[in-house]
Formats: sequence, C-alpha cells, structure tokens
Amino acid sequence: MSVCAPACRPGATPCGSPTRKDRQLITAKVTCSSKTESGEGESRQALVSFMPDYASGRNKAWSLATPHLSLQMTLKGSAADLFEQGKAYTLEFVENDD
Repeated sequence: MSVCAPACRPGATPCGSPTRKDRQLITAKVTCSSKTESGEGESRQALVSFMPDYASGRNKAWSLATPHLSLQMTLKGSAADLFEQGKAYTLEFVENDD
C-alpha cells in the first residue's frame, strides 16, 4: 500500500500533481541523527541514520499522512563523506516505471 502525502518543501509539488516528467513526488526534510564509521582505506564504511526534521514546523503537512520515518544506509568509501551528523537533508521519493 502506498501513502500519498503532500510535499513539504517550498516549491515542491504535492503528491498526485504533475511533477518532473509527470511523476508523483513526495518529499520530507530529514536530519542525519547518527553516523558510525568503521574500517580504513577501501574497506572504510559508515552506517548513517536519518529521522524526520520537525524544527520550525517542517514536515507538518507530510506527517499528517505519514507520521513516521526511519532510514538507515551503509555507505562505502567516499560516499560516506557525503553526510554529516546533525545536518539537514531533503529526501525525495519519485515514482519509477520499472
């Protein structure tokens, strides 16, 4: 089952409305809540966790239809440098044909 929630980023199009290439778009503002690094060199990796960012009313519209979000991913090498604990990011879900 897919939940269609309104987009909450300024300028974003609510779900169900035409967006990039007429695809539905759901956005949420998230904060990197933790980053645990391990290994060295080519075997270096980081486990990065994200939680919704509700500061200043962010995600208010989004959370009405989708009240919970939890995201973790493991990144290897230089990809681990792309995220920093405590920083905010915009998460976008775009419908695919495949």
